[in-house]
Amino acid sequence: MEDGNYKIYDLNNLLRTIKSISKAKNFKSISEIIFNFIESLIKYDMAVIYNIDWKRKELEVVSCRGSDIDKLKRRVHIRFGEGAVGWVAEKKKVLLIDDVFKTEKIQVRQFLNYI
Repeated sequence: MEDGNYKIYDLNNLLRTIKSISKAKNFKSISEIIFNFIESLIKYDMAVIYNIDWKRKELEVVSCRGSDIDKLKRRVHIRFGEGAVGWVAEKKKVLLIDDVFKTEKIQVRQFLNYI
């Protein structure tokens, strides 16, 4: 398939996902739609959706796939600026890490804790 066809597929996939989210009745359904969309683009073992607690400047786990959410909620406490996820929340920027074992700029604490 040509590169242009991949872009058309990705946009159609995104459009279907947005329509599904707009029709969803609750957050659990929305999170499943989001996880399915991500899975259509990349392979992953675990994905987490966080809510930002602006007053405490922390992230709280609200949904996940590939792990037990109750255990994750008890173990994972991320403050702004802490690790890769905290950095993204604080800076409001995208972060791409090619190899979590070779990066020295940002510790990917969340990943390393589950190996």
